[in-house]
Amino acid sequence: MHGLSTKSLNPPGVIHNLMRAQWAGAIIANSTQLKIFDAVDLGFRSADEVARETGIQPRAAEILLNALVSLELLTKDEKGYSTTEESHYYMVSTSPLFVGGYFQARPAFARAWQNMAEIVTTGKPGAEINKDETAQEFFPDLAAALFPMNFAYGQRLAEYLKIAERTEKVRVLDLACGSAVWSIPLARANKNVHVDALDFAPVLDVARKFTEKAGVKEQYSYLSGNWQDIALSESTYDVVILGHILHSEGKVRSVELLSHVYGALKKGGTVAIAEFLVDSSRTSPAFAAMFALNMYLVTTDGCVFSHDELGDMLNDSGFVHVREMPKNQHDSDVMLADKV
Repeated sequence: MHGLSTKSLNPPGVIHNLMRAQWAGAIIANSTQLKIFDAVDLGFRSADEVARETGIQPRAAEILLNALVSLELLTKDEKGYSTTEESHYYMVSTSPLFVGGYFQARPAFARAWQNMAEIVTTGKPGAEINKDETAQEFFPDLAAALFPMNFAYGQRLAEYLKIAERTEKVRVLDLACGSAVWSIPLARANKNVHVDALDFAPVLDVARKFTEKAGVKEQYSYLSGNWQDIALSESTYDVVILGHILHSEGKVRSVELLSHVYGALKKGGTVAIAEFLVDSSRTSPAFAAMFALNMYLVTTDGCVFSHDELGDMLNDSGFVHVREMPKNQHDSDVMLADKV
């Protein structure tokens, strides 16, 4: 049993910072709900003006606005408050990349995290979102909510693959497409791109809405169902995108999926896999390590992979030239490999 230490201790700084992170999340979620960013973006720059526009108390407005400056989501000068480039595109409700829907989609995950002690004791997930029936109910809202979170990554993928430079027809399979966020930038970059979007029927309804908004609906066809039940034509696709699907499938099904994809690709074709990957110790980066726990809480076999592990899975499936798309600090990992 511990007694009070006689040595001089450092304060629990790491613990303090982690506990305070929930404050930042609450500030952001409630600020989008109150349309604080909308008001500032429209030119209401003082705390009093924002208070009148949003219907909150003036003193609260000043405190909240200052907190958002501290989080680097607003700036402040002698003229008042302004949105940043990031908050202008992602936090204003009229933006096509508004992230507000993401906060509305979080309660299903929040319930599992609240019951974590019970789930890790019993081994029974709080919500089996990888099961067909649950997935068809759960993923349409989540797919729409994740569109703004992943759109910029899809743009970078299109640039990395030099899609805009291709003069021939490019066949793309967006498997477990969600909102089609990973393939829409490819279609927008080049009219020669045609995408087969595969997902459950309710999710494909979401994809159709986003492809229409993006002006690329004529470049899409749709395959409805679980990927395991859909026979893909052999040697058909130039690019196959697996956008955050493997972690919900688990390792055994992921290996099966990679073999399924290998057969569907043309020689010289490329698979692009977006995932949250951990290092060889499985302890870093922090988000990926925590995401592994998230998968344990809401799926039966979901997991995260290390960079080396996923690379080995690709090689074992017949792929070559395994590589990772260059990334910034907060980016999702995108691993690519080719069929020869």
